[in-house]
Amino acid sequence: MSRKISLPTLRKNSYPGLFIALEGLDGSGKTTQLTELETHFRKQGKEVYSFHWMRKEGSLFTDVIQGYLSGSLSLPKAAMQYVFSADYVIFSEEVIIPALKAGKVVISDRCHFWSAVAYGTWENGGKFDPEIARSLLVTHGVTTAAYQFIIPDQTFYLSLSVDTAMERLQNKKGKDIYEKRNVLESVKEGYDWLLNEFPETFVQIDAENAKKQVTTEILTALQPSS
Repeated sequence: MSRKISLPTLRKNSYPGLFIALEGLDGSGKTTQLTELETHFRKQGKEVYSFHWMRKEGSLFTDVIQGYLSGSLSLPKAAMQYVFSADYVIFSEEVIIPALKAGKVVISDRCHFWSAVAYGTWENGGKFDPEIARSLLVTHGVTTAAYQFIIPDQTFYLSLSVDTAMERLQNKKGKDIYEKRNVLESVKEGYDWLLNEFPETFVQIDAENAKKQVTTEILTALQPSS
């Protein structure tokens, strides 16, 4: 039986630092743009802390996460969502919040809150399901209140087709379980759903364009904040 689920009220950043997140499919250029943003803000004389999510090292759960992503460790997909969330609780309390309190610019390659929904729907059934997405939003919405998850001040979604993503990932070494066409198709549906539900939260950037053009569009959108 279908049941209506209310979307959560999202916790915003109340600290002096600026929190920026880059979202998108694998291959959309998030890591490249993170580096460009680091350079931009450091040239302005600002302190920057950047990170990639999920953590593959330096975590209490490193062995579990690395084993799961490589496919060498078999665990229920839904269980891994709890692992990722637990790790983000620790990371938020120990790193993100102190950096924002100190007034730093925090730049993230993925935001746990959003990616947990986009990827979590695949984790919970192998394909996108809007009802599961809403359930995940409520679950993570409760978590933001209880564990101080903070939604970034600005989230950029680097829009890319699955075909282009697969082409860019073709020669990548050490692919993880998410870098497959069926997974990316489900994840893209998840992101499209999020963009429709929270249009005011995301700035869409066409990641099919050249790297410099993508950087320029991001910096232009950040102008009032920077």
